[in-house]
Amino acid sequence: QELRIHAFRWFNHFLKGDDSLIEMAATKFHTPEELKVFKTLPVDQKNAKIQESFVKLADPAPVPADTQEWEQQTERWKQQLLKKTFRAWPEKIDAIKPEVKSVTKDGLILKTIFFETQKHVPLELFIVTPAGSDSSNIENVNLVVLNQSDWEADFIHILPFFPGREAEQASSGESEKRFQDFRKQILEAGTPVAYFAPRGIGLSQWNQNERKQVQIRRRFYLLGQSLEGMQIWDVRRAIQIVRAQTDFANAKLTLNGSGNAAVLCLYASLFENGIESLELEGLPVSHQKGPALLNVLRYLDLPQALAMAATRSPVLLTHAKSEDWSYPAEVSKKLGWDQSRLQIKK
Repeated sequence: QELRIHAFRWFNHFLKGDDSLIEMAATKFHTPEELKVFKTLPVDQKNAKIQESFVKLADPAPVPADTQEWEQQTERWKQQLLKKTFRAWPEKIDAIKPEVKSVTKDGLILKTIFFETQKHVPLELFIVTPAGSDSSNIENVNLVVLNQSDWEADFIHILPFFPGREAEQASSGESEKRFQDFRKQILEAGTPVAYFAPRGIGLSQWNQNERKQVQIRRRFYLLGQSLEGMQIWDVRRAIQIVRAQTDFANAKLTLNGSGNAAVLCLYASLFENGIESLELEGLPVSHQKGPALLNVLRYLDLPQALAMAATRSPVLLTHAKSEDWSYPAEVSKKLGWDQSRLQIKK
């Protein structure tokens, strides 16, 4: 109340010409409910989403007339992303040399790779390979990028079986059962799988208090970054680490992600070579509903990014509605892509 008195005196003096003493300081005359103006909010109200109008969004992207026009457009978008969205990515990799630990258990080779995606950002890559695989004859490898929900629902149960993480959680009967189910799945598929959690997910998860989460995200913005923008960099580094493994020198790499992790995979694939295909589940239809990337909506949205990715690698999009992805479908039709280039399934 004492702080408010000075404001009241200013109002009275300059607006009312009244310099009398204030006798009722900050006395409430009405409840918030009594001050309500509308019984129901107007259907055209903008308050809830007013922030979306602060910056002009990109105009709807035209469908290219031919391949040459499309290549020019995708190159413009890539340069805009690098300059305005991912400018905080490191120019050079000044990080420690990766450390590899390996163990064999029940017919599986479990490998943990400790590495830095950039200086002072240590993360881990977990690779599982059928023990009988001939390293010179491995044809495929999957890289799965994890969400926090993926980590907590499944991966945390098999984490203690990887070298260097045995003490993370005591091996319980439930963990052993999960591991045996996991083992059966890997052996039946016969394909090595790498699991990766970018910064802020899994072992590197920060304080989950909502207020702390806001503070952490704001610190990224103060540095000209966004959390998700740097997570995309982490995924790029994970791709590079997988490709550097001698066992996978000739293997075709499939990149997997669901939800927000699918967005990370999508953008990482635009800047990394050697990706055979993308498998994306539940990809958000727009950045308005998905990961926050600086300035991105000034230039493009996720349908355009998906079309760009499909130019480079075949994309399988699941848990999706075809009407939400009309732009990449129209690009595919116009440019005469093979149907396997872009598949959209419910």
